[in-house]
Amino acid sequence: MAARGEFDDRDELLPIRTRDALVDLLLESLACEGAEVHLEAALRFVRGDERESISPRAREALVAADLLDGAQARFAWHATARQHLEAYCTVVAGVPRGAELRVRLEQARSLFAAGLYFEVHEVLEPAWMEADGEPRVLLQGLIQAAAGWYHWTRGNRGGARSLLSAAAEKLARAPASWSGFPVARVRHAVEGWRTWLAAEADDDMPPLPLRGDGDESAS
Repeated sequence: MAARGEFDDRDELLPIRTRDALVDLLLESLACEGAEVHLEAALRFVRGDERESISPRAREALVAADLLDGAQARFAWHATARQHLEAYCTVVAGVPRGAELRVRLEQARSLFAAGLYFEVHEVLEPAWMEADGEPRVLLQGLIQAAAGWYHWTRGNRGGARSLLSAAAEKLARAPASWSGFPVARVRHAVEGWRTWLAAEADDDMPPLPLRGDGDESAS
């Protein structure tokens, strides 16, 4: 079973303004080759490795995120922002770029594995908006699952329970795998969490989705 510490590595919640500015850099990096240089530049700056020469796009994002000047001294969440940027760079390095459904699902898989649930929502939402029929239902289920775990990380147990219940309904008849995405593994995690949350338990937290990614025996 996962421990409560699974969520404690980013326990200082990012302000929405900061979160959105950093997520925009991530989405740009996932969309096309080469854009990741701005994400990497932002990380170097936040780490303190590079203070003089950063790209204009990285500077723009850091200004929007309120991270350009003295953030480390002023804000408790500076370390959280750095951890997000580090996680983003790791994800981007391991996935293809583009907006095709197959690519978005591969990106979402890596984001799930990293515990980046808000980012899963942002990557899959454009595909959901364009889809219809069963693909739209499946995408909505995955988005609701990610949103449920995101609410949990924000301390909103009721929101997590509601969204994971909705996700369970959407994913109940989903195939085990869809365009290479291991839907069954997410569905099993959703079902475990829905049961756990309904029981109002405080310990023995169920496993999180895809955290052992790469171990296909878990499918």
